[in-house]
Amino acid sequence: MKRKLIQKPILMVPNGKQAKEKNISYLEFIQSESKEKLIDQLAEKEVRNVLYKSVDDLIKYCENRLGLIWTDDSKRELPRVSGIRNCLMHNNGKADAKLASISNYSIGDAITFKPGEVHGFGLMVRSLASELIRQFKEQPKITNG
Repeated sequence: MKRKLIQKPILMVPNGKQAKEKNISYLEFIQSESKEKLIDQLAEKEVRNVLYKSVDDLIKYCENRLGLIWTDDSKRELPRVSGIRNCLMHNNGKADAKLASISNYSIGDAITFKPGEVHGFGLMVRSLASELIRQFKEQPKITNG
């Protein structure tokens, strides 16, 4: 039977203001089984917090906290694509004020595009994800062991 190697999780140590912003409650502290569980709880809170940010705030977070470099194209296009997606899902396929402010759509315009554009969105996101993963893997890591 082959044994799986389990890699220790990487701990990105916050500094200065960032360290002060990361909190756990006293109840979480006394109920936690170990230091590692507390670290896991903090990481989960961080991920939940990041997932609910706007695309612009997510980009800033990735740049400032993780040191990832975004191209000007991705900084411009990802919020637009996200805005299109949000309007398709939540605004009956009509452009809202936020999308109108970052695109050629006017408020209330029906969102339409050609199949090639949809394919282009997918290619852009895959390319961006690959680049960000590459950058992240190349960064020096601080481990907790």
